[in-house]
Amino acid sequence: MSRSDRKDEFDVIVIGSGATGQSVAFAAREDGRSVAVVEERTLGGTCPNRGCDAKKVYVNAAEAFEATVRLAGKGIRTTDLSIRWDELLRTKRSFVDPIHDGTAERLREEGIEVVLGRARFVEPHALDVGGRRLTAERIVVATGSRPAPLEFPGADRMIDSDAFLERESLPRRVCFVGGGFVSFEFAHVAARAGCDVTILHRDDRPLGGFDEHVVDALVEATRSIGIEVRLGHEVRAVEASGGGERVTATCGSETVRLDADLVVHGAGRAPNVESLALEVLGIAPTERGLPVDDRARCVGAPHVLAGGDVADAGHPKLLRVAAYHASVISSVLRGEEDGPTLKDVRPVGVVFTAPRLAGIGLTERAARERGFSVRVRTEPEKTWKLLRESNARAFAFKTIVDDETDRVLGAFVLAPGAEALIDLIALAIDADLPADALKRPLYGYPALGGHVGAMIP
Repeated sequence: MSRSDRKDEFDVIVIGSGATGQSVAFAAREDGRSVAVVEERTLGGTCPNRGCDAKKVYVNAAEAFEATVRLAGKGIRTTDLSIRWDELLRTKRSFVDPIHDGTAERLREEGIEVVLGRARFVEPHALDVGGRRLTAERIVVATGSRPAPLEFPGADRMIDSDAFLERESLPRRVCFVGGGFVSFEFAHVAARAGCDVTILHRDDRPLGGFDEHVVDALVEATRSIGIEVRLGHEVRAVEASGGGERVTATCGSETVRLDADLVVHGAGRAPNVESLALEVLGIAPTERGLPVDDRARCVGAPHVLAGGDVADAGHPKLLRVAAYHASVISSVLRGEEDGPTLKDVRPVGVVFTAPRLAGIGLTERAARERGFSVRVRTEPEKTWKLLRESNARAFAFKTIVDDETDRVLGAFVLAPGAEALIDLIALAIDADLPADALKRPLYGYPALGGHVGAMIP
């Protein structure tokens, strides 16, 4: 498109082309609005290019490796079992590389203008993108997140998850800083690939959104495959040492030093807002993103809407949440008064370790702190016959039910395929079914989902 042909005034401008941005753009265009999508990185967003979808290539390999090891000597031979990192990279690139061009084509086929570059506000309704001025009645910010900035010396020596997924090989010693999704998932992959792996987490408990009972079981399972999990370790510095890296941390009054060949940033993510010039709008972002009301309108600038990881809506930063935010934003753009809101969003969270950790809702501690009278069920692994038959090395669950209403408040499972159990409970929560209703179906057997009834207290 020549400069004379292009349009600079739109009904809607969407900054970001991930799950929220694409969905909003397509919906707005379908409603007859003129739309532009601005993207400074690869079209398609984090999840397919360098996040949840891309990582599944590596996770699938780790899970296949783990399943084979579990059944070694029980009818499965494991001779020369190994993970080839270079082959995983080629596999990942085979479906990631076409995403940018494919997304651009789909957007343009729908009459959506794609503008590549970094956007910044210059007026409340105007953006500058590489010297081009774009204006719109409504602007949607869906710029996602980035690795949280860390202030200790040598933090820039660490690589982030994007770079980890682009490595053609892994060194022998890998250290992950932080105890969240990224660290645990990639640690499990790296360990199955033959690395000596350490996780350093500053608090006494990692994965804070999940119940302590199942997290403790995951930490034990992680240690059982040779990963060193050091809790209560605050990283203070990373420096070059003998061709590798030396990580200095404190644990209480003790100073600890660890040598590694590669240090990976897994200490959380921050909203990607630093280049937007939000001061033009009079918006002050929080640590979690742009403050929004229950219809995703930015507080102080309601013509700007925010969704996905960049919105401070009190929700977990997950793909399905971002897609739900898009439905709320699209409803607002249509002028619907009684459309969906950001209240009461309870998504399923899954940590793709091997075994997987999945959960929804309140932990037992959170439920009691909120004043609920609850009944709880956990059950020892030895009672779960199907998991013993597959020689599963770790299993745990906890279900929390409100005693007064008989509604499930939260459920958490550590098991191969844990999300199959949690997804059934999520359906019951969404349909406002009593917990007892989960005991009644004649579930498929032998299948993991058939255990749901036994999880209900």
